Amino acid sequence: MPCETLVLVLGDQLSVTSPALRRVSSDGDRVLMLEVREEAEYVPQHKIRLVLFFSAMRHFRDELRERGYKVEYAQLDDPENRGSIEAELGRRLKELKPERLVCVEPGDHRVQRMIETAADSSGTGIEFLADTHFMTSVSEFRDFADDRKSLLMEYFYRDVRR
Repeated sequence: MPCETLVLVLGDQLSVTSPALRRVSSDGDRVLMLEVREEAEYVPQHKIRLVLFFSAMRHFRDELRERGYKVEYAQLDDPENRGSIEAELGRRLKELKPERLVCVEPGDHRVQRMIETAADSSGTGIEFLADTHFMTSVSEFRDFADDRKSLLMEYFYRDVRR
């Protein structure tokens, strides 16, 4: 079942005002959400935090479905789940064969590289959108940091306040 646009929503991007969700425009578009073991174990964390995190993801999935979005969801305990963002996204890209993948910029470069690798491996074009949860964008920080010998966040924050 091919789709036109596949919108990847990460677990820390659960907002109906997400710029990525605005890209869902036809019946052929899908939203993809992934619970994966690698992310649950990457940083040691309390089991209750993980339960709350996955619960929030599942509630958001249900809310999107109630709003009419077609949501593909990989649960952690699904025997088909490949356990990492890269592998599970790669599997879904091969299944759904989207023309393009859209995602809000991940807050972690490691996660962004996994998404890019999965998209490249499947030959799927990818578009990263600016994360609107923050006052500044990654590109604004890059511009600030470009000519600096030393990066101290205090100076960036001062610049932002000006």
